[in-house]
Amino acid sequence: HYFALAWLNDSGGCEFNSRSGQKSFKGCLGIKDITSINLQPHKKIAVFESAMDFWAYLSYYGIREFQNSAIILNSLSLRNKILEAIEQYQPTELYLFLDNDIEGCKATESLMTDIQSTTIHDKSSLYADFKDFNEMVMTKSATAGRKTTT
Repeated sequence: HYFALAWLNDSGGCEFNSRSGQKSFKGCLGIKDITSINLQPHKKIAVFESAMDFWAYLSYYGIREFQNSAIILNSLSLRNKILEAIEQYQPTELYLFLDNDIEGCKATESLMTDIQSTTIHDKSSLYADFKDFNEMVMTKSATAGRKTTT
């Protein structure tokens, strides 16, 4: 049996993520695009590399109703969409939650170089010992769930 979590992107495409045991699959039905959440002019925007990181963030901080602005990239190849959003919404600050792998670090560096009009906060230090925010939350949840015996 297979299952997948799915969500709409800004072009009406359906992004999905499936994991069964050690196998996982990510994809899109329709046009690949970012997913924007509550984007409003002159507000702070949090940028997540994946929806799994965004959902982990909500879970970790106990957020039931997300009131802020966010962009889920759904793919690092879409990072130029952040530049378009900055031009359109002129955020006061940008918070990057990109992966701690080579591509995520390159994307962070590129965005920090390309964006001079907005203060950028690289939040990857919050999960420095992990690939991404989701991995940190999953590891901490698994560790917290284990009972120790003496």
